[in-house]
Amino acid sequence: MSSETYDEKAGIRQVILSSQHLDKRSTGSIEDIVSDICGLQYDPNPTIHLNHYMMLWNRKKDFAVKDLDAAAYQEFQITEAFAFKRNMFFVPTKEFAIYRAALKDVVRWGSSDESWLAAANSTEDLNAEAELKKGLKDQPGMTTNQIWQCLHLSEEWNAYVKGRKAGDLSFELPIFRAFYRLKRKTDLVTCGRNPGTFKEPLYILKENIGIKEWPNSGMDKNDARAYIMEKLIAAFGVTYPVHISHITGIPTGEVTPFFF
Repeated sequence: MSSETYDEKAGIRQVILSSQHLDKRSTGSIEDIVSDICGLQYDPNPTIHLNHYMMLWNRKKDFAVKDLDAAAYQEFQITEAFAFKRNMFFVPTKEFAIYRAALKDVVRWGSSDESWLAAANSTEDLNAEAELKKGLKDQPGMTTNQIWQCLHLSEEWNAYVKGRKAGDLSFELPIFRAFYRLKRKTDLVTCGRNPGTFKEPLYILKENIGIKEWPNSGMDKNDARAYIMEKLIAAFGVTYPVHISHITGIPTGEVTPFFF
């Protein structure tokens, strides 16, 4: 192997490590690091210390668990959201609406977010959303069970959960569908997680933490995809369309034009 070839490979490796903030620990903010690497996937597996903390420990100088928790659940610089392949990620709050616009029609598990939300978008469902928002207005962060206790629907919710496990949806109320829809749209924001193995989430209306409208809302899908693709290519340093398609769920044919 020539020294020139070796130097080229070493240079490529350095570009990749630098793009991922893995050549040296960054002194930048968690928000900036998460933006640079195009989101931090939330890992609920408690077998080892949750992976999203480990990913930042590798990248941020003097990182501690409390730093991610503060950025996500106190300062709301980053937000838990459904992003690539409809999986849960932390993304910068100011970029959430861009990810949503770019990925809303990505199909996985037989549907997209766009089609899933459209499937329960009747007048009854929209009225249930309004009812749920009214009930949670000015309320603090609460667990799922606390929400239904607050709305005096604990018995109905418990019957619904029990029936759902048995494959019986006859106990489903429109307000329960509204709950899942508001979570999916991140109108209900995760504002904390309780101690314990699986870190049960606390939910709050985005308006209750001062977010009336997500920054960059209304961005065109193609503009949003161009933004995300540019960031992804920069984040990996060296990549190709099939790789980006595998990560995002966007078909390869729709990814390829961004490389030329």
